[in-house]
Amino acid sequence: ATLCRMKSGSILTGLGDKILRLWSAESCKYMNEYNVPNAKMLVDFDFDENKIVGLTSSQLCIWRRSEP
Repeated sequence: ATLCRMKSGSILTGLGDKILRLWSAESCKYMNEYNVPNAKMLVDFDFDENKIVGLTSSQLCIWRRSEP
């Protein structure tokens, strides 16, 4: 299953393939991706303008957002 979250003109999608992808809601273009370490399955995720947070069954992953 794939989930998505939308905030401040950005959409974050993920779960199925262990990669989170950030998209522009305005242009519908791909902006960046974030790989889950150790190929663990994501359980949930959220984000804001500075960071992306992912939760697996055994760890919390935090990525600093970098705009292209």
